[in-house]
Amino acid sequence: GASTADVPRPLVGSVPYGGAGIFDCVTPGTVAFTFDDGPYLYTEDVLDKFKRYNAKATFFITGNNLGKGPIDSTPAWSKVIKSAFTRYKSIKLTVIDFDVDTAGYLNTDVSRIQKSKDIWDSTIAAADPATSNFLEIEHDIHYQIAYNLTDHILDSMYSRGFRSVTVGECLGDPPANWYRPGN
Repeated sequence: GASTADVPRPLVGSVPYGGAGIFDCVTPGTVAFTFDDGPYLYTEDVLDKFKRYNAKATFFITGNNLGKGPIDSTPAWSKVIKSAFTRYKSIKLTVIDFDVDTAGYLNTDVSRIQKSKDIWDSTIAAADPATSNFLEIEHDIHYQIAYNLTDHILDSMYSRGFRSVTVGECLGDPPANWYRPGN
């Protein structure tokens, strides 16, 4: 597509650009589900699942990077990340991170997905919707996450009184700030 480099992006609202990233929500009783690395074969089914649950999620799209292999996580990589965060601020992008990671991407077969369920269960077991909130990451490119773990998390979240929100909602940012027209 066309470059958006010249589209003005004045800061509106209180969600900062760049920086070290945002790791948690500000709105109690919320869970902001994020899905990374897609889209993939299971993404449409995950979207249908969220619709059935009347739930919301935010998807971070990888696009043509899918299937190109892992990134080598070396000390030099932290310099790349720091440089990227500085660049994100200059081009007015918000860096979204997370405070809950079930490591589903490491437990992708049926014999291991329970480990990810256990991580989620231990996270939410002590949580009070009056004071707790979560910014949670999953990966819709893995079968067990799409068809097993996601249902478990949604059932658990609702049964404990939490509600599903977008990242924008979890940050207390009004919807008018989420998307802006181009040129």
